[in-house]
Amino acid sequence: MMVQKSLNKCIIWTILVLFSSFILTQQVANYFIEDRIAKEKQLVQHTAQTTALHFESKIEKYLSAASFLKNYLLLNGEEATSAAFAQLASAMMDKNGVIQCLELAKDGTINNVYPLQGNEHVLGLNLLTAEKRRYEASLARSTGKYTIAGPFPLVQGGVGALLLDSIFKYNNKGEYRFWGFAVVVIDWEAFVKEVNLEHLEKSGYHYSIWHRDPYTGAKANIAA
Repeated sequence: MMVQKSLNKCIIWTILVLFSSFILTQQVANYFIEDRIAKEKQLVQHTAQTTALHFESKIEKYLSAASFLKNYLLLNGEEATSAAFAQLASAMMDKNGVIQCLELAKDGTINNVYPLQGNEHVLGLNLLTAEKRRYEASLARSTGKYTIAGPFPLVQGGVGALLLDSIFKYNNKGEYRFWGFAVVVIDWEAFVKEVNLEHLEKSGYHYSIWHRDPYTGAKANIAA
């Protein structure tokens, strides 16, 4: 009888130890799983933030071309800028083909474009009334800050985006007025290639860069 009780007690303790070991193993496993998930989330967040900053820095890089044209016009006047426009613009074209063309748009209407060949159709286009451009152009004019329009099909062909930098200057009457825009048109496919978003896919990430379409309010993917 005593042997049987001792055996039963031993079995019970064995079961308890095994059960406790199982629970402890599960807890340890869960800890490592949760820790790995937390680290993966941190890595994803870091990658997303880094990619966003890289994307923004590239935009600012090309926006600097518009800023240069704007500042040149403010310092040298409209006539001198128009006369030197082709020479100035040609010096700012990039070797990767991201900049498709550079434009000046007095009162919102494009009156200078470089290169002219292949872009003749945009001359006379009013950005403040043109489809897929008027909202961003009006926003740039009203805020005095640069805006990005697109990507969308371009008048001259292909898909691109417009970087619009509004220009305000004093007129002959001493009034501070809206003069127009300095515009950089970028080839969207070449831009995405330069930003090198492909490395996200190669690293196993699924990504989507999107914005809210100002005309429809719908979510529109601009890179995925």
